Amino acid sequence: MIVDFEKTEEKEICYCHGGELSVFVKDILSGKSKVSLIRIPPGASIGSHCHFENTEYDYAISGEGTAVINEITEFIEPGDIHICKQGSMHSILNTSEEDFIFLSIIS
Repeated sequence: MIVDFEKTEEKEICYCHGGELSVFVKDILSGKSKVSLIRIPPGASIGSHCHFENTEYDYAISGEGTAVINEITEFIEPGDIHICKQGSMHSILNTSEEDFIFLSIIS
């Protein structure tokens, strides 16, 4: 199956997990797995949340961000993969002057 993210509806999520401003998401769901193309504008963030039953892999495409995972701060730039293992808490903040875009795989 081929999915064209260009043809997938982008949803605005205000204050995602208690974060700042809005983030924009294109989701593909398949059973218990989810693949999302996420766009976080400058100054926006995804608030702290826990992955109780799954692991999240975030591959940075453009822009820059900061993740806080289990109280440890990580700088993310294009080509990096941020991993939030099952049972961990994390948040993601755009720290650049352009949109921070990443591919998120939750399984």
